Amino acid sequence: MLPRHRRRIYLNAPEYNGKRTLVRIAIGIILLVVVWYAIAGIVALFDGSIGKRASVSLSSDTDTVDVSLQGEDWQRADGTIRLYAGDAVASRASTDTQLRFFDGTRMRLDQNTEVEIVKSDERSDQESKLTMALKRGKLWMTTPSSVTYSGSILRTVTTEYSSIEIAAGASVQIDPEEILVISSEGQGVLVTFSLKGANGETVVIGEGQYLSMRPEDRAKLAEGLDPYELRDPTTLEQLRSPFLVSSIAQLGLPSSPEIVLGAGSESSEAATPDLLVESPENNAQVSSKSLAVRGRVSSRVGTVLVQGQPVQVSADGTFSAELNITTEKEIVVRIEAQDKQGIPLSTVERVVKNTWNAFVEPVRIIAPVGSGETLITALSEIEITGEAPINTAGIIVNDYRLQLFQPNARTWSYLASTALGNMKVGENKFTVFAVDANGNRSTGKTITIVLESAGLESSLSSFSAPPIRQNPPLLPGSLTVTGPSAGTETSVTEKEALLEGTTSADTASISVNGYTLSLYSAGKTTWNYIASTELQTLKRGRNVYRIVSRNAKGEILDVLEYVIVFNP
Repeated sequence: MLPRHRRRIYLNAPEYNGKRTLVRIAIGIILLVVVWYAIAGIVALFDGSIGKRASVSLSSDTDTVDVSLQGEDWQRADGTIRLYAGDAVASRASTDTQLRFFDGTRMRLDQNTEVEIVKSDERSDQESKLTMALKRGKLWMTTPSSVTYSGSILRTVTTEYSSIEIAAGASVQIDPEEILVISSEGQGVLVTFSLKGANGETVVIGEGQYLSMRPEDRAKLAEGLDPYELRDPTTLEQLRSPFLVSSIAQLGLPSSPEIVLGAGSESSEAATPDLLVESPENNAQVSSKSLAVRGRVSSRVGTVLVQGQPVQVSADGTFSAELNITTEKEIVVRIEAQDKQGIPLSTVERVVKNTWNAFVEPVRIIAPVGSGETLITALSEIEITGEAPINTAGIIVNDYRLQLFQPNARTWSYLASTALGNMKVGENKFTVFAVDANGNRSTGKTITIVLESAGLESSLSSFSAPPIRQNPPLLPGSLTVTGPSAGTETSVTEKEALLEGTTSADTASISVNGYTLSLYSAGKTTWNYIASTELQTLKRGRNVYRIVSRNAKGEILDVLEYVIVFNP
């Protein structure tokens, strides 16, 4: 008979009780983890303080702006919506996308720009925090002055290469590689680098400065460059960038009234254009010597520039200017409006068709031959002289402008010389132009001088004839005309007139309209010259005679112009 088994306790007998305990422990741990994450989520949501999470107002003028709520998929933003920390905004195309924050800070996004709201916490008993992460693109940010928002607040924008602390009363343009500060209270904007060679280092960017972090700049930082070397004054090209100009025009600067308006308020100035050009119209035709530019500006404008020159703005906001017309057939008129700090607000360009033909009376060549004539000579130096029309501002011979010609003078002279290099053996053409005060040229008058080589050789081998010099008169007033009547002008009816006069005893030669008097002897104090129709030295009407006395060195002692009016 088999023995009966007795009940006794085996080591593995209570197995089912141990499993239950383990399950209970596992469930407890899971519940603790769930509760922990729930509490952590709530703490993260409110940053440890209920009621401190502030919204951000997003507005856009188109439907090309996307939002991502709490990391979810992108979706189109519809009208004005409220965003919170963890939300992101992306402007996909050219649009006007703006964000307004609880403290009055306003932000404008350029096209293809993405930002994330990291923090937007308004606290009454602690420091408020406003943190934005710029993922790509460019933004314009303007903060209220410390007077407008008296609470303590830390405003930060982070990029791939830096963290930027924005001061009160600041206007800043930021992209990952450049930070441009237009205005700022205190010392300026504080930038902390997150770059190799400068990680954790800080730089202060003051008002009117910018910081560059281009690839070449980052490479220099890695090599040990002082970060402050990356600061530079803002340039005119930067100030005129379309995004910057339009951002200032819409959001203004911290001193502008619209910055301190409450949410939903609109500035009455926004409806008024900063610059309205009334005249000229685009592609207008002008047939006069001057062009009138007129228009009006808004009260935001401090300066108006027309072709780069400031013009006066009246109390009613109107302005006007007169431009002198040049010979260009098409003229681009540029009008620019700037605010009181010199920041461009608006620019208008008008194209004007110029149909005005400025007529300048041509010169008259008197000696050594008349216009269109040819002189064959053996002399290596020839003085070309002539008459200038009234109101002549300058004389040009070929491409050379006469330096000794005085505006409004009635005669002129030019020295053609082998020694000066403006005349050579063979044929030489000299074309003379009159120029008015506006730079307009007359038609040219030309003479031809043919220099024979034999004369050049004899001239170079002889030192008896001094070179002709073009110097200011050494003895002004020493040359006079006593007949046919004393003074500087007379009238005659005969076909011949004898010019007589006196000169200094230092005189070695006298020339009249380029012709050297052959009967004059050096040192003689009197001289004479025959003006005759037969000799072609006297013509009907007004005749100008340029009389020049020179010393033995060929230097000018005096110059005198005498006029004979021939009325037969």
